[in-house]
Amino acid sequence: MRKLYLALFFSMLWTSTIFAAETINGITYNLDASARTATVTSGTYSGAIVIPEEVSHNNRDYIVTGIDANAFKSKSITSVVIPATVTSIGSKAFYQCTSLNSVTLNEGLQTIGEAAFQYCSALLSVSVPSSVTRIEKLAFGDCTALADVTLSEGLTYIGDGAFGYCPKITSITIPSTITSMGAVVFFNSQYIKSIVWNAKNCRDFNNANESPFSKYATNSDYSNSYYYSSTGGAFNYANNWTTSIIFGDEVEHIPAYLCYSFQGELRNLVIPDNVKTIGDYAFYNNNKLVSLKLGVGLTEVGKYAFCGCSSLTEVSIPDNVITINQYAFSNCNNLATLNLGKGIQTLGTYAFGRGGNLSTINIYAVNPPTIDNTVFTSYSDLMAIDLNVRERALEAYEKANIWKNMHLGLVANDTRVFSLTVSSADNTKGSTTPSGNYDEGDAIVIAAQPKDGYHFTKWNDGETANPRTVEMIGDLTYTAYFAAGAPVAPSGDSYLVNINGENCSLNISSQYPEGSKVSVEAVADECFEFQQWSDGDTSNPRTITVTEDADLTAQFNKLRYTITGNSENPNGQVNVEEVNQ
Repeated sequence: MRKLYLALFFSMLWTSTIFAAETINGITYNLDASARTATVTSGTYSGAIVIPEEVSHNNRDYIVTGIDANAFKSKSITSVVIPATVTSIGSKAFYQCTSLNSVTLNEGLQTIGEAAFQYCSALLSVSVPSSVTRIEKLAFGDCTALADVTLSEGLTYIGDGAFGYCPKITSITIPSTITSMGAVVFFNSQYIKSIVWNAKNCRDFNNANESPFSKYATNSDYSNSYYYSSTGGAFNYANNWTTSIIFGDEVEHIPAYLCYSFQGELRNLVIPDNVKTIGDYAFYNNNKLVSLKLGVGLTEVGKYAFCGCSSLTEVSIPDNVITINQYAFSNCNNLATLNLGKGIQTLGTYAFGRGGNLSTINIYAVNPPTIDNTVFTSYSDLMAIDLNVRERALEAYEKANIWKNMHLGLVANDTRVFSLTVSSADNTKGSTTPSGNYDEGDAIVIAAQPKDGYHFTKWNDGETANPRTVEMIGDLTYTAYFAAGAPVAPSGDSYLVNINGENCSLNISSQYPEGSKVSVEAVADECFEFQQWSDGDTSNPRTITVTEDADLTAQFNKLRYTITGNSENPNGQVNVEEVNQ
């Protein structure tokens, strides 16, 4: 029996040595003597709290790595600083800390737990560091004073109602790294005016109930759960406040239901060139939308995507779009002009049905797209619609089902002219060339020239080639970004390429990986014409393959003119002075 008691004694002693609860300088920790880590646990707290990175106890140092669930349930805490060593904040860690007005989160934090700061009604702002990958549901729910929220790149998930009923949030920027969001993330944020959506490939939402911006409760008492009011208030599925949504250059997919039934003053919408697909119901019933610009990279429009956008009067579908799915633009009652690009192949059922006001269709596809009787339903006499096609496609449309029943004519601009806009994000760091109007299909070389002390980093679409060749497939916009210092050499074998010319706007010095193909064009200044490159090549523009360090100089000839003068007076003379020196 004595041996059993002795064994139990040593077992208890060992356990208490590894996991001991100790209060050090006013903060209580669970100490793990084996891992030498400390976790903040529940205690009596008030005022301003600064959690240290490290604590000492019984001649041992412990790294503070976490905050336990329910650690700070105190209404008298006013501020807290969380150190970089803390990787996780537990669920309800600061739940109902109603006097907490300031929280500092440092790089190193990875997860903010469920309801961690819920009902912190005095909290004014929060900046989430880039090390955080997950914000769990309700994390900042019911923070009724919270107005300023910064979400950093690196965040991948935001849970259900994470910022639910935070009515002071007026704007929000969603990072490009977000891949998944829970239901009604910004639920009942009735003052949110502007949204910047940078998420490159966020998943679709299954229905309007999951949209992070579209759903709110009619009853503002939000005390029981993240989306039911305490009195069981009914739902309203319209967003009546957002006036602006901007999609970043990295966005490739716009999720289904993202802007479902925005009923406010969202009047202008620009879809950037990198977006490839628009999800189902993405802009369903946005009935104040009057202007829509779709980027040239778009290939597919989801079903019901713009259904009910009754203020639209004209829609232009870019050349890369192959499919417009069912009901995509149905119930657009004021749509009068439709421009369809040359790549369109399929229009789904009721794609432009139930409108009734369409008078002109300009279509650049040589082969008539596949349609059925429902695509333009509501038009009892299709001959009332002017269908303008390319001359070489006229015969095909005269024979095509349904299309042949429209009033056929020729498009006014069979060869289209598109605008190219090339600019620098900061003219003090570098410049760009060229901008202008070019024919459809033209291949144009664009270039970014850094100023002394700077180097080119990328274009707005993420492309790093400089110069680069772009094809005119629509109106195009490119922005060059520069950074201070010399360019960073790519990994692996790389070579320095210098290209310049004395009588043109050409000055390129960049590091390229071996095997890169670099397109260059020498554009002569006024009064000069291109002759050849310093290696004897007369191609302009030209593409070079990088196999070694290279120096190329564009060479030009001065333009000269012959002027012939005659005098009707046999005794007179004509003096000719060469002005062009």
